[in-house]
Amino acid sequence: MIRRPQLMQAKRLLFKSSFLFGLLFFVSGCAVRGSTIAKESVVDLSPSPNMKAKKIYPLEQIHRWSMQPYSQFGKFYTPQVVPIGEKFEGLSSWYGPDFHGNKTSSGEVYDMHDLTAAHKTLPMNTIVKVRDKKSQKEVVVRINDRGPFVGERIIDLSFEAGKRIGLDKVGIMDVELEILGYDEFISALLTKETSVLKEEKENKNFFVQIGSFKNERSAQKIRENAVLRYQNRDIKIKPAKIQEDVVYKVFVAGFKDETQAREFIRENGIDGAFVAIEN
Repeated sequence: MIRRPQLMQAKRLLFKSSFLFGLLFFVSGCAVRGSTIAKESVVDLSPSPNMKAKKIYPLEQIHRWSMQPYSQFGKFYTPQVVPIGEKFEGLSSWYGPDFHGNKTSSGEVYDMHDLTAAHKTLPMNTIVKVRDKKSQKEVVVRINDRGPFVGERIIDLSFEAGKRIGLDKVGIMDVELEILGYDEFISALLTKETSVLKEEKENKNFFVQIGSFKNERSAQKIRENAVLRYQNRDIKIKPAKIQEDVVYKVFVAGFKDETQAREFIRENGIDGAFVAIEN
């Protein structure tokens, strides 16, 4: 999770950018794209008090700051929307008493007894099903925080959510995440952009971004490793400017459409990778 001093600094920076830039992030001729989400993707957050979004801030304000690119421990992250039904695998951890009562990245006060979780790039209020790959136990949670920023962990569950699948007894476990839906603000905005996205996808070159670094040498090292790992693929480094900083983005090129690019991400299990389109 982003600690309080870092979170406050991040919020001050994020408020400087527009909300549209956060959702459709254009840098150096490339645009981040999530698949179109239909109105049916809206998830009802009201049935259970554990799942209901606590509207301390208006949804537009929450997404304005939480959908902006940010850095943590020297690594850059770009929040993004992914298709409903998309699945990811990785390690899950949990956090509890040490953070109970502190503010989360969404502005809510963290309650370890709620069914919530932290994720590095999913929009706030995304509803996610988390399944223990070993026991097959499942829990449905709402994203309201950023993190975890430790190793290969992809989600940090609240104490209560972790307890329901036995995570409190083992500390970390292999899980599968399934995206169930988004809040009404994200879904409505994406539905409005449907026709625009379809037009922009025609005759475009698709890439998979596998890393973003402030240090060019780090980007070059990732590129060299990617060349060895993804043989017969064109690996590129493209500099981009985010606010006042220059970052170096590492791309895998040569995909004819978004489906092919997403299949590449799924087959190779690349944590944090996403599809970009070259204008």
